[in-house]
Amino acid sequence: PQKVNVLLDNFIDIVGPLGTMFAERIFSNLGYDRGAEMSGEDYSLLLSALLEEIPGNRRDEFKNKNLL
Repeated sequence: PQKVNVLLDNFIDIVGPLGTMFAERIFSNLGYDRGAEMSGEDYSLLLSALLEEIPGNRRDEFKNKNLL
């Protein structure tokens, strides 16, 4: 759960408070309950989905910072 929280914090730092809403929608689509363990495959899907919401000039920075 720690890596997911760090990922979410990094995402919100870039996109602002609406990032929480985007993330909750993605969590729901993945069937993820916050605080639970997340598989590596689901983490990759989450990272990819969040990247779609990040401005293009910040994507590489975000991706590199949050790769497992």
